[in-house]
Amino acid sequence: MCPPLLAGLGAAGAGTAAAGAATGALGLSQATLTGLQMAASVGGLFAQMQQQQAQEAYNRQQYESSMQAWRQNQAYSALEKVTETANYAEQKVVNDSAMRRAMATAKVSSGEAGVAGLSVDALLADIGAKAGRDNTVALVNRDRRNVAIDASAANNYSAMASQINSLQTPKQPDYLGAALKIGTADYDYTKATGRSFFA
Repeated sequence: MCPPLLAGLGAAGAGTAAAGAATGALGLSQATLTGLQMAASVGGLFAQMQQQQAQEAYNRQQYESSMQAWRQNQAYSALEKVTETANYAEQKVVNDSAMRRAMATAKVSSGEAGVAGLSVDALLADIGAKAGRDNTVALVNRDRRNVAIDASAANNYSAMASQINSLQTPKQPDYLGAALKIGTADYDYTKATGRSFFA
C-alpha cells in the first residue's frame, strides 16, 4: 500500500509537471527530478517503518517464546521439589517401619533367649540410632537435590533474561531526515522555477 505522503507527493508532482509544461522544458525536467527525489525520501522512510515493525514483531515473538520456556521450566522445577518431598516422606516411612520390625524381632529373640536388662536396651538403642541415621541421610539427600533444583531454576531465569536483553531495539524511522530531504528538494525546485513544488 502506498504511504499517504507518497501519494500526496505524486499528486503534487503531477500538478507541478502540468504547470511546468507551460514554463518550458526546464520546469518539466526540474519537476520530474524533484518528484523523484521526494519519492525516494518517502520510500526510504516507508522502508524504515516496515523494518521497525518487523523488528518489533520479531521481538514480541522471541519474548513470548522465552517466557513460555521459562514458565515451563519453573513448573517442572516445582514438580521436582514436590517429588523430592514425597520421596523423602516415603523413605522415612520405610526406615521407621524397618526400625519397628527390628525392635520387635530383637525383643522376641531376647525373651526367647532369656536375655534382659541393659544389653537388650543397648540393642534397641542401636536399632533406633540406625533408623535415625537413615532418616538423616534421606533428609540431607532431599535438601541437596532441592538446592540443585533451585540452582537449575536460577540458571533458567538467567538464560531467559539474557535472551530477552539480547533482542535488538527497533530503530526509529528517520522522520526528520526525510523531512529535511523533502524540504531541500522543494527549496532547490523553488530556486530553479520560482515556485514551490507543492504550489
